[in-house]
Amino acid sequence: MPAIGVAILFRTLDALRMFDLSYVLAANNENTMTMSIYARDQLISFQDLGLGAAASTWVFMIIGMIAIVIVGLCASIGRRVEKMAMTASTAGRRYSNATYRAMRRLKTVGLYAGVAAVLAYMLFPYYWAIVSSTKTGQALYQFTLLPALDFSNYWQLFNNPVFMGALVNSGVVALVSTAISLVIGILGAYALGRLHFPPGRMVLIAVLMISVFPQVVVLSGMFEVIGWLGLYNRPSGLIVSYLILTLPFTTWILTSFIRDLPKELEEAALVDGCSRLRILTHVLLPLMGPAIASTGLLSFILAWNEFLFALTFILTDENRTVPVAIGLLTGSSRYEYPFGQIMAASVTVTLPLLALVLVFQRKIVAGLTSGAVKG
Repeated sequence: MPAIGVAILFRTLDALRMFDLSYVLAANNENTMTMSIYARDQLISFQDLGLGAAASTWVFMIIGMIAIVIVGLCASIGRRVEKMAMTASTAGRRYSNATYRAMRRLKTVGLYAGVAAVLAYMLFPYYWAIVSSTKTGQALYQFTLLPALDFSNYWQLFNNPVFMGALVNSGVVALVSTAISLVIGILGAYALGRLHFPPGRMVLIAVLMISVFPQVVVLSGMFEVIGWLGLYNRPSGLIVSYLILTLPFTTWILTSFIRDLPKELEEAALVDGCSRLRILTHVLLPLMGPAIASTGLLSFILAWNEFLFALTFILTDENRTVPVAIGLLTGSSRYEYPFGQIMAASVTVTLPLLALVLVFQRKIVAGLTSGAVKG
C-alpha cells in the first residue's frame, strides 16, 4: 500500500505539472484555464510580477495540501486493507480444485485483457499521429486506420526554416544542459552518497521536492534571474533554466546509485593515498557507466520536451525550441489549422528520442535496476 500511495502522489503531482497540454487546449478559454496558465499570463503577458508570484505561491500551497491529504488517505486505507487481509486469512474459504482452476483462468484472462487495454490506450495516440501525418485536406476528417502514404506534410515541414532551426536549437540546448547537469550531478551525488554531513538528508529532500514540483512555482523567480543575467530571448537562458529541471533529477538518481557501490573500493583507494576527487574520477566513475547513460538520456528527454520555460523566455522564431515551434505552427491562412503538419512534426520530434532509447536500452535498464538487488 505505501508503494501505491507514492505512485498516486507522484502521478497527481505530474498531472498538476502538466502545462503544455493545458496551454494548447485551454489557454484561450477563461472557463477552462488552469492556475499554471493564469500565473504565467499574469507574469508574462501583463508584466504583473507580484500577482504572478502570488499565483505561483498558491500553486505551491495547493500542491502541498494535496500531497498531505493523499499521504493521509493512503495511510488510512492501508491500515484498513491490512485489517481486512488479516480477517480474510483467518476465515478463509476452501474451494474445490475445479473452482480454483476456473478462478486462475479468469485471473489470467483479466490480466491479459487489462494489459491489452493499457497498451491500446498508450500506443493508439502515437499510431493515430502517424496516420494523420500522411493525410491532407478533407482526408484528415475521415476515419481510417490505414495511413494514406502522402508525405507532403513532411516535405513542407522540412522546407520550413523555423522548424529546422528549432530542431537544432532543441538539440543544442538539451545536450548542453544535460552535460552540465551530469557533471554537477555526479559531484553532488558523490557528496550526498559518500560524505556524511548533518544537512545531507535535508538537501536530498529538497532535491526531490524541486524535481517533482511544477515549474510554475519557480517561474517568477527564474524570470527575474534570466532578466538579471541578460539571457532573455537567448538559448543560453534556456540552458540555465533547464538546469533546475535536469540537475535535481540527475543528482537524485546518481546518489542512489553511488550509495549501492561497494565501500571497500573507496576505502582501499583512501589507504593508497588517493584524494576524494581522484577516487570519484578513477575508481567510481568507470563503474557508473550504465547509471550515467540512463540518467543522461532521461535528462535529455526532459530538456527536449520542455515547454513552459521555452515559451516564456524565448520571443523570436530563430531561437525557439521544437515544442514551442510545433505549438505555434500556422496554416496558409488564419482560418486553416495545420493539423497534418503538427502530426508530422510530432512524429519527427519523437523519432530521435525513440532511436536513442533503442540504442541505449540495455544501459538504461542496467542503470535503473542496478541498485534494486543487493548481494
